[in-house]
Formats: sequence, C-alpha cells, structure tokens
Amino acid sequence: MNNSNVLEFEPEEVIIRIKPGLTRDRKWNGNIDINLDAFENSPLGSSQFNALINLAQMMMRVPELLEEDEYIRDKFGPYMSNAFNMKVSTVEDKGRTAKLIKFSDFKKD
Repeated sequence: MNNSNVLEFEPEEVIIRIKPGLTRDRKWNGNIDINLDAFENSPLGSSQFNALINLAQMMMRVPELLEEDEYIRDKFGPYMSNAFNMKVSTVEDKGRTAKLIKFSDFKKD
C-alpha cells in the first residue's frame, strides 16, 4: 500500500471504499471489492451510528442489485445519465487536492 495517498476523515464519517480488481498488467478486470470503514471514536449515539452503518451497507449492495435486477437498472438510468454530465469539484485541504462529487449532484431529469 502506498501511504502517499493519505486522506483525513472526521470521526463521525463512514467511508465506503471501492477497489477495482486488476489484471497482471494493472488494468481493471471488472471485479470490485467494496469495503466499509468507520471509527471507534464516533461521536454518534449507538442508534444513530447503527442507522448510518445500515445505510452504508445498503449502498454497498447497489452494484449487485444493478447486475441482477432489470427493474432497478431501469430506475437508476435517469440518475446515471446525469452522472456522466455532472460537475466534479476540485477541493484542496491542507495542501492536498481531491475530486469531490456530492450525492446531491445526482439529479433526475
């Protein structure tokens, strides 16, 4: 793991990480690993924390649902067509630059 890509998070944040599966020549093989990170020192109460974890776990299941369910794929279509045209913000914090896409940027036509 290359530690030059260190991001800082607030203790109340829950992070979903998506890692592409790679071929030997470092190209995406179409597989993904989806992981969930949360912090022990979260200031949220246990019911709030559990609700947030449940939401994140539901979000992590979306790729599988999209693969398996045509109805759900059709429902996502209008959102995703806008996703390809959305604006990506560049933010800088403590000397580091990152790309930012807000969930609210995904708007249905």
